[in-house]
Amino acid sequence: MALGSKSSTNGHRSTTTQSPGSDAASGISRVLVLILTVPARLINWLTTPPGNAIMIGLGVLYFGSVSAEGYWQAMNANNPAFVPKPFVSDGADLRYIFTAIIAPSFWMAAVVSLIVQGIQAFVLREIDIAKAKAEYEAIKDYRVPDPEEGQLDLAEYRRKRLKAVGMRTVRTRGALIALTYAIDAGIAFWNYPVIGQSTGEMVINLVWILASIFGTEAMINLFFNAIAPIKPQVEVLPN
Repeated sequence: MALGSKSSTNGHRSTTTQSPGSDAASGISRVLVLILTVPARLINWLTTPPGNAIMIGLGVLYFGSVSAEGYWQAMNANNPAFVPKPFVSDGADLRYIFTAIIAPSFWMAAVVSLIVQGIQAFVLREIDIAKAKAEYEAIKDYRVPDPEEGQLDLAEYRRKRLKAVGMRTVRTRGALIALTYAIDAGIAFWNYPVIGQSTGEMVINLVWILASIFGTEAMINLFFNAIAPIKPQVEVLPN
């Protein structure tokens, strides 16, 4: 019996190997894409949680330091500035922060500044629609009765007192807020004088007056708005 040559029924598989040159080109293209997209990715990180919360938190720290420094210098004009401020020639040097840290007067100024900025930040917090509606619903049914003919003067006194008590908190809060802003403005004008300055210096000082008055509380509110999406949301499932 003649043995024939056995033919393979399976076809030969062809394997293709990528050349080292193409691997190098692919790697270089990936590196170029990463480098070219750095600005876009950085902007995206700075404008979305948690990056924006971190950056705004640094802004809170900066403007809070500016405010504390201003109160400290208002207590004693010889106290050195330690927070560098763009376009302001006040001799600020970061090394002076160690001088401030060991000075009890600085911590007193920092506490006062923190209280003032905290009150102002509380005022600037937005009241959302749901909260405003709840506050309205809580008092909408209260009515002050009209005085009756022949009633005692004491009843009229109580009626007026009932009418005034609802506005007492608002007036007290408004007076407290006005006082904090007056103190803040006085400190700011003391540290950044506008009288007797050149036009350029006056404009720069006005900018820093506004920044020192509103910077910290504005940053605090932006910070709370930035961390709101980061807070875990608890979903209550219906029974």
